Formats: sequence, structure tokens, C-alpha cells
Amino acid sequence: MKIIGLTGGIASGKSTVSAYLKNKNIPVIDADIESKRVLDVGNDAYYDVIREFSDSILNEDKTVNRKKLAEIVFKDKKLVEKLNSIIHPRVIERTNSMLEELRRKNVPIAVVDAPLLIEAGMQKITDEVWVVYTPYEIQIARAMLRDNSTREQVVNKIKNQAPFEEKAKYADKIIRNDGTIEELYAQVDKILSEE
Repeated sequence: MKIIGLTGGIASGKSTVSAYLKNKNIPVIDADIESKRVLDVGNDAYYDVIREFSDSILNEDKTVNRKKLAEIVFKDKKLVEKLNSIIHPRVIERTNSMLEELRRKNVPIAVVDAPLLIEAGMQKITDEVWVVYTPYEIQIARAMLRDNSTREQVVNKIKNQAPFEEKAKYADKIIRNDGTIEELYAQVDKILSEE
């Protein structure tokens, strides 16, 4: 089974590529979803995060308020690193067991969709890395619009991700997303036809 690591910065279009691959019946493991699941009430990471950041990050129903947690950590790179050190190993563990399940089913190709693929070291569990690239100002404008965020909030999030130049060092394929959605899909189709 070939494992493709799909990554890109915030609002780069990575999720659009991921959805397109799913529509082609290619299994996609979404690291963002798995990172939310590891923080479900009762999981080890849930208790570790409360210990590290206090129970002020909890909603009334005791679930983690991700927005509050993000507000705390994205102001300080050390706190981001602390949170990632709690979450990333568990996401990698979950991803590996899901990949093992797909191997048992003889799936020919699978995708690990992870915005922090490089930062978390997850490229080590893939055979190939695809990086979705969008110019910086387009990325900011899209994220502000999509998340109803301020420019400052988006820039802070971008600062906590490896820059495109760093991700590109690991890239086997770079998918440019500064044109139409049809152009984006055409690039993905071309790459898949070469697999």
C-alpha cells in the first residue's frame, strides 16, 4: 500500500484536495479529526491537557473548548509545542493503527491528511509527501473569510506552522492552489495518473 502524506498551510486548499481524493474513493485519514478525538473526555490526552492548561479550557459539559485552548496556545510558541507534544504522539498512534487496518484490506493507496505533517514528523510514516501551496496573502484572505478571523489571528496561526519553504523540502509533489478549482483538480488527476 502506498501512503501519501498530504499537507499545506492554513487555508491552502489542502482540505479541498482531500475531499476530492475521498470522492475518488481513496481512503483519507484526517489528522485534524484524530487530534480532536484524542481530546475526547476520558482519553489520556484529555487529562494531560487539563493538567497542563487548567480546567478553564473546559465547556460546561466537561468537553475541551478548542477555541479557548487555541486562544491560550497560539499566543506563545512554547505552549503550542507543549500542546503538540501531548497530541501528536497519540495522533500518530491512531493513524498507524488505521493504516494497518487499510493494509489488511489490501487498499492500494491511502492518504494521511495532516496540516502539521512535517512539524509532527508524520512524513516518516508516508511514502510520498504532497504539499498544497497558496501564496501568503491569498492564504490570509481565505482564512479570514472562512474562519471569520482577524488578520492578526490568522497570521498567529500561520506563524505556528512550518513555512511553505520548509514543507517544500519534504515535498515529492507540490500542488499550486492559486487558480480555479478545476485547475486544482487537474493537477491532482495528473499526479494520480503518474502513481
